[in-house]
Amino acid sequence: MFSSVSDNIIGIDISEEALRTARSRYNTPTFLKADAIELPFQNECFDAVVALEVIEHVHNQEKFILEILRTLKEEGLLIFSTPNKKNLVARIASAFGIEVQKNPYHTREFDYKELIKFLKKFGLEIIKVLGIYLPLVLPINRYIIELIHSFRIDKLVIYLGYSVPSLSRFTFVVCKKFVQG
Repeated sequence: MFSSVSDNIIGIDISEEALRTARSRYNTPTFLKADAIELPFQNECFDAVVALEVIEHVHNQEKFILEILRTLKEEGLLIFSTPNKKNLVARIASAFGIEVQKNPYHTREFDYKELIKFLKKFGLEIIKVLGIYLPLVLPINRYIIELIHSFRIDKLVIYLGYSVPSLSRFTFVVCKKFVQG
């Protein structure tokens, strides 16, 4: 998808297995093994950084954001998503005294307010925040999307993502690097 907007796409992962899978599925991007808190790139070399479902796996999240900012050009975009630990399902479960099990691979999860506060701490300008209510796990996601289409509630799900992101399953954020001035 990203290859349709740029010829210069670089994907990174610390897992060799994940890189092998990506290389077998996609020809266009360059895939490199790298640690997200020690990126092997020059300062201000990217127009945009996309980190979908990454920050919750990183041990030093502050360093992660600082590395992204180091590699972003002035007015560069940071686009990312992360699970919302206080999503609607978690809140309903909590009301019944049920604790939603934390993903063992997550070092720290954010709720909507914590995430926005965290990003602003680094001087990022928040351009857009929206929620994604659908689970992003395949193959379940495919069936849920088919149900949503068949019941014609697509617009409702999209509307909820825009209007009530604080309750969504995932928070999707578009930020711009603060321009010194």
